[in-house]
Amino acid sequence: MKTRKTLTAMFATGALATLQAQATLIAYEGFDTTNAIASDASATGVTGSGFSGYGNTNFRMDLEAGLSYTDGSGNTLVSTGRSAGMDTAVGGTQNLQLALNSTITNSGTVYMSFLIDITAVTSFGVNGGLQDSEVGNSSSPTSANEAIFRSTSTNLGIYADGTGIDERTGPSTGTGLYFFVAELNMDTETMTGYLNPTDLTNIAGTATHTISESATSTWGDMSHFIFSLGGQEAGTIDEIRIGTTLADVAPIPEPSSTALLGLGGLALLLRRKK
Repeated sequence: MKTRKTLTAMFATGALATLQAQATLIAYEGFDTTNAIASDASATGVTGSGFSGYGNTNFRMDLEAGLSYTDGSGNTLVSTGRSAGMDTAVGGTQNLQLALNSTITNSGTVYMSFLIDITAVTSFGVNGGLQDSEVGNSSSPTSANEAIFRSTSTNLGIYADGTGIDERTGPSTGTGLYFFVAELNMDTETMTGYLNPTDLTNIAGTATHTISESATSTWGDMSHFIFSLGGQEAGTIDEIRIGTTLADVAPIPEPSSTALLGLGGLALLLRRKK
């Protein structure tokens, strides 16, 4: 009897511990709201955690259907709510900016990820990532860019203004859904971007494109996240995560949670039968 009680406690405790093992993030925005599609992306109830709120935000950015990503093994990125952006190009730069609660300083390693669905693009018009300051609603964000995934006239790439990082070895600039993960090693001043991994449990080893470059000058502090669309671009962004480990920014449901709960339930049933 004592053995069964011990097993029951072990299964229940293990299941609870697994379910509670959530990523510790510096910041997260999943646009987890019931606000209507096409309503203002900066409406009350949208902002997630780790962001103090929206900075300059062009009113044309609105809520769209949420984005999702599944790898070749059937693992699905944890995602919730809506996405934010524009479903049509409207002319003129549109900036959606989120201010971080705490500035990311130039030390250690930080990870960032987001889903981005590009539905119209011509050249340099799509930017997503970290910047050192807020820019105007319709201003070019380039001068503030510190760790950016962007489109160019040829290929998708990574960029940091004034640091020497401008690597354009991603896929050809074009439309599509991209899961972008970045490792920012502040100590070596190196940015590495991983695109569309085929295995979410091994992002670095299975990325369809790996884009990496080291800075020739020091990175600045990073205080904001930006999603910017140029005058002929359209698209949406979702599941913005900033954390201190790769696992933080690429969470997938843990199958072991369901298994442990099932075993825990079985143990309880066995105990009741006795």
